[in-house]
Amino acid sequence: MHNDFTKSNCIVDQDRIVGLVDWEMAGFFGWKTAGEVHRRIRTPQREHFANANVSEARLQEMMFWQDLYDKGMPEP
Repeated sequence: MHNDFTKSNCIVDQDRIVGLVDWEMAGFFGWKTAGEVHRRIRTPQREHFANANVSEARLQEMMFWQDLYDKGMPEP
């Protein structure tokens, strides 16, 4: 798993992801562990912004990856 997969680590050319950078956090953690790390550490939580002046649209944009692991492991 990349373990630091954010928009800033994607190289995009004409609306297609053509590369990924920043692999120093990569490793094999298993789907369940990677999902927990993602949810607890990498993804902002809505309650952390309760007192911030952040629009709902911006909050949704920041939480874009939150459900990345919720759908289960993809089929090979």
